Amino acid sequence: MTFHAKPAVRYFARPALLAIILPLLCISGLYDIIFLHNTAVSIFCGFDVVQNVYFLAVIIGINIISIFIYAVYWKELHEKCFAKIKICKYEIIWKCVLRKKRVIKIDNCRFIGVESEKSFNGPDYPFIYFSSSPYPTEFSHKINKINNSDKFIKFWYTDRLADYLLAHLSKEKTGGLQYYCNRKKVERRYSKQRSH
Repeated sequence: MTFHAKPAVRYFARPALLAIILPLLCISGLYDIIFLHNTAVSIFCGFDVVQNVYFLAVIIGINIISIFIYAVYWKELHEKCFAKIKICKYEIIWKCVLRKKRVIKIDNCRFIGVESEKSFNGPDYPFIYFSSSPYPTEFSHKINKINNSDKFIKFWYTDRLADYLLAHLSKEKTGGLQYYCNRKKVERRYSKQRSH
């Protein structure tokens, strides 16, 4: 069965990010093609040097901003927007556009748990991870720092994915996930009692 990122990310964040990033890269590239060569030549030849230096600084600034935004997107948001995970009978397959496909055999996957990424609000944004070894403690609340590999796969937590894993995989593998789900249920019950 195949699972995608949360619908809010897939249907709203992905188009919004692409609508910002692609035009910014195209505009900066267009400016480079049209103006950079002529501006550099006119500075070299001594024509209106001050105005051309300012214009060159603006072009370079736009390029730096474009590269920075694209790098942040690529590092932090690309996988969250475009990744999908497929749980098969014998393997777990992670795919993402422009990234290498990762596969873990179910027999080699010994740990399935949940780890939260720390945000400005504290530990937030839970991820389900599939690993052949225990989760490394030095990456506590820093799961985004671990890259997906053929021994470790991470994917945004969804209730649908968690329910499927708990129903179809052995309890020995899903102990950490079961603990997280139980804790979530208790927290929901407690918050309902407090609101009444």
